[in-house]
Amino acid sequence: MKLVTTSTDKLYIAEKSSLLRSKGILTSLSGENAAQIGYPANSELGLWVVINEQYEDAIACLNNENHEVKDPLSPEQMLELEAASTSSFRAAIDSFGNKLALFLVVAFIVGFVAYAFSYGT
Repeated sequence: MKLVTTSTDKLYIAEKSSLLRSKGILTSLSGENAAQIGYPANSELGLWVVINEQYEDAIACLNNENHEVKDPLSPEQMLELEAASTSSFRAAIDSFGNKLALFLVVAFIVGFVAYAFSYGT
């Protein structure tokens, strides 16, 4: 992923993302939930191009809305890539959750055994 532009103006970022997506360039936003986790409401938002090879086309489209994208994605291809990304993220979270749960169980058992030995002697 490559950062295309940043702005504190949510409407500007949304419009540019919509433009790029309409041209077949898959985008992603960063910082859109920043205010919900304690950052100022006017925090900068980032507009990212997901496929690095589309970066030059994205910049060209932002400078000239009539620019023809070399290898545009279809709406179906964008949906497939987003779904795959979501699945990968969920798998990573599930894996992390399983490892954390195992660690907590082992830590509890070790703590219990240590307590039992120290109390018993």
